[in-house]
Amino acid sequence: MALVPGTARATDVLGVDGYVIDFDNPSPFTGSGFADAPAAGQLDSGNWIVTGLSDGDFDFSTTADTGDYARGVTVGGVSGGGVYGFDVDNTPDDGVTNFALGVQPIGGDFTPGAFVLRLENQTGGTLNSVELASTMLYLNDEGRGNSLSLEYSTDNETWLPVDGATVTSPAAADAEGWVGTETVDTIDMLGVGEGEFLYLRWVGDDVDGTGSRDEFAIDDIIVDPIAICGNGNMDPGEACDDGNTEDGDGCTSLCQSATCGDGVIQDGFEECDDGNDDDTDACIACVSATCGDGFVQDGVEDCDDGNDNDEDECANDCTLNEGGEETGDPSGSSGGGEETGDPTGASGSTGGGGEETGVNPTDATVSGGSSATVTVTVTDGGSGDDSNGDDGSSGADSAGGTDDGGGCAVGGQGKTGPALWLLGLFGVLGLRRRRVTRL
Repeated sequence: MALVPGTARATDVLGVDGYVIDFDNPSPFTGSGFADAPAAGQLDSGNWIVTGLSDGDFDFSTTADTGDYARGVTVGGVSGGGVYGFDVDNTPDDGVTNFALGVQPIGGDFTPGAFVLRLENQTGGTLNSVELASTMLYLNDEGRGNSLSLEYSTDNETWLPVDGATVTSPAAADAEGWVGTETVDTIDMLGVGEGEFLYLRWVGDDVDGTGSRDEFAIDDIIVDPIAICGNGNMDPGEACDDGNTEDGDGCTSLCQSATCGDGVIQDGFEECDDGNDDDTDACIACVSATCGDGFVQDGVEDCDDGNDNDEDECANDCTLNEGGEETGDPSGSSGGGEETGDPTGASGSTGGGGEETGVNPTDATVSGGSSATVTVTVTDGGSGDDSNGDDGSSGADSAGGTDDGGGCAVGGQGKTGPALWLLGLFGVLGLRRRRVTRL
């Protein structure tokens, strides 16, 4: 916003129309210092402070109007360290002046040091984005190079650089007069609430060379709000704007759509939101951790198997059961015990890792479990045709005769028994046996 005419500079705020200062209007800054109730030629210490001077730092809204803080007006070429109102017009005889806030650094002043401007947000919402412009100048009349860089902060503690906003004077002196560089940049995602402050500072320091240092100044500062969350308008960079700055209603105070993990609890949708993806703390996927959710909460639970079986190694109160080991069914149905099959050979089933018997030991023996070894013993009692079996006795055309023309049953079960898969093997053995007989 434009400054209103007057003889003193009242504390300036950052409103919807922005902030502008050129150090000429409503009255020029004449290097007369800083005060909470500034007189003509002074700056309001509610907005401005200077750090790094040998006379010491001062706080916002206090008075510093002597010594290093108030060196007066000059066109440059001075040797005394401190704050000046520099006329940077470069043509002092034309009757035109252009005042700027400046400093002459020396060994004990402004090496390093800073001009700090704070602006109270009075835009009516959360200030998220501004366009920032300023002009930084130097008078390269000495043989040492210095720099001036622009930074910003929302708490006056953590400072971030403004891209491209740095000027450095050459180490070798020249007669070019005041040289100015205008910088313009956009600062996003500030999150400065109504009544809170945006801080800007111009930091100076030595760079290279020796001897005396060049003068520096700042001028034509413009801070223009471009995104104000809560004004009901979809400003640049905003995903939503519901006309308020509440965080729990789906549109955050930064005017971004709420999501789980953004650190803001959405009323009616989230139980918690700790802004991380740690599944061992008290908030998991924006739901409060509880026993039975399948996640072990550090320092609270011994275990959490996510079921309601109170007899397994993790009890329903998320503590370990004594022993912490499951025991199988000793009857053999679960694989932990021993299973005995049908001793007549009728079932032939095996338990996992157990021992099974169930084949007539006069005909075949099956031992082992899933990788069992099969041993087949065949007794041939003679020869004969049309025999259905061979039990070692003689007799033609009978179930126990000497006819070798038929198949040989195993364990008295015939071709339909559970050991039917052995018949193929018997057939091969019988064929080899008949061949041997005929030789």
